[in-house]
Amino acid sequence: MKSTIKHYIESCPWCKQYNVTCYKRDGHLRPIAPPDGPFLLIVIDYCGPLKRTPRENQYVLVMTDRFSRHITVLALLNSTAETTAQALFNEYFCKFGIPAVILSDQGPHFRNQLIGNIKILIG
Repeated sequence: MKSTIKHYIESCPWCKQYNVTCYKRDGHLRPIAPPDGPFLLIVIDYCGPLKRTPRENQYVLVMTDRFSRHITVLALLNSTAETTAQALFNEYFCKFGIPAVILSDQGPHFRNQLIGNIKILIG
């Protein structure tokens, strides 16, 4: 019976298409060295889309300082690169300074457009 099941799975087109081994394996995780002081390395990520608030906000941007564990949370209308850059500049950089490193999950709102928009805001 074991060989019959194995043969069925190997010949099944659905099994071949959705088999986990067909996907690229994740790389090894590497530890992130702790920063030398506060507000030098921040980690940013979005939560959402969530239920709209009365002010039409649907996303939450979470910014965490890796040294002090200080958390800044902002409710935003959307998660575009432009909105993210504006929020980082107004609510983080102007209050705590520009960090040396910004870590993210490389989501669509954190790609190259974000850095371009931040450069425009900083000048």
